[in-house]
Amino acid sequence: MRQCGVILYRVFLCAVILLGGINGHAPAIPGEIGGTLESLYASETFYSDYLDYIHALVTEYEDTGAISATVIGKSVQGRDIHDIIVGNSQGTTCITINATHHSREYINTILVLNQIEHILRLFRDNTSFQGLSVRQLLSKSQVHFIPLVDPDGLEAYNAYLKTGSLEEGFSKATIGIVNANNVNLNRNYDANFRAQTQNSGPAPFSEPETCALKKLHDNLAFDYSIAYHSEGNLIFWNYGQTGDLYDRTLEIARMLQKITEYALDMKPATQSQYIAGTADFGGYKDWLVTIGHAAATIETSRGSMKMGKVAWRAYDDVWLRNKNVPLALVSHFYRTRNRLVECDAVTANLCIDGVLYANEVVLYNNRSYIEKSQFDLLTSGADTDRTVSGMAGQRITMDVTDSSEYIMIDSIEYHLLRAIVDHDKYDISWDADSGTVHLDSLFRTTLSRSDLRAHFGNSLISRE
Repeated sequence: MRQCGVILYRVFLCAVILLGGINGHAPAIPGEIGGTLESLYASETFYSDYLDYIHALVTEYEDTGAISATVIGKSVQGRDIHDIIVGNSQGTTCITINATHHSREYINTILVLNQIEHILRLFRDNTSFQGLSVRQLLSKSQVHFIPLVDPDGLEAYNAYLKTGSLEEGFSKATIGIVNANNVNLNRNYDANFRAQTQNSGPAPFSEPETCALKKLHDNLAFDYSIAYHSEGNLIFWNYGQTGDLYDRTLEIARMLQKITEYALDMKPATQSQYIAGTADFGGYKDWLVTIGHAAATIETSRGSMKMGKVAWRAYDDVWLRNKNVPLALVSHFYRTRNRLVECDAVTANLCIDGVLYANEVVLYNNRSYIEKSQFDLLTSGADTDRTVSGMAGQRITMDVTDSSEYIMIDSIEYHLLRAIVDHDKYDISWDADSGTVHLDSLFRTTLSRSDLRAHFGNSLISRE
């Protein structure tokens, strides 16, 4: 049973949807949780409502087993900094996405929350992305979302927008940019750091917010990191790196450019500027690049600032450009690690003790593979009723393991047919003229013909 507070919050969310959102504008994103994002962005008590939103999000999708939330640190004023983990916390691919180093750019907190729900909805619905099951992708991946890096600055910024008064430590010149210690967090990382310049702080990682992100990176080997900022419709990826790191970051940056249609920053500072200390410094992405990690800063929206923050009217464009960024990164690393091969399906017939079945064998790299449930039937007599056939000539994506003992097609395992011989039940042979793999039982009582027809009947051709 859901807690009473969550139920009441849901009632409020539904009311917002039915009434057309804040100020008469319909919510931009559908869904039980997503439909409230406009009202969250307009909230005068953002941090409190943000906590309620995270709670409702985790509660809504806890049945998927693909979401968890943890606190990775505290802000200057003691507010929690959350890490929302989507996927498998032990996954080999590890990605982090953060937002709102600068409080006036908190449209990106909305974006990140929306990305989380989008992925979980696809996961629950067992949807595919780029030809791969989202469940399959997330089973081997962990995506760490830090939606709100500077909660103190955001509370002070929203109070300023509401009342025009400034909290202690903030000024009109820096409100919306600095934390409660008057430090620009995106100048506080250890990348060509210059003390007390552009509100950089006294030393790298002098602030609890940047320390929280550093600790997260120290504990996890991230494959890629993104920091969302506004505005500019631009992707920053280069900080003077060379060699393999340059190639890797450029490759992914171009992929992100294709998805978002944002421009790439192709005119980074020169090496002499980095050495002289006249280039940008202290940024999150810059720090990661200097320690050998691939990362990017994505600047969302352009020309839509209103009273210092991005106007809500820009959100539809921000969302459509960025909604698939997390899954695209997961898919990229999944394909890279698992040697995915896109090709036309080449199939062969299968003849078992004289009974011929069409297109039951997939041929790849001079090897023959059969769908797992049928493999299990032939090796152990496992009870299964799954039959996959008719792939000949189709465009498929193969996920090939290092050992090639099995491949994945449309999230279904196909096992090496020759491995059946290891079970001492069948001899295997190949007839090139007819394009047929022959399995002949060493013991004729291995499986009855009725069993074979039950499991391969959809593709039965004839009895030889």
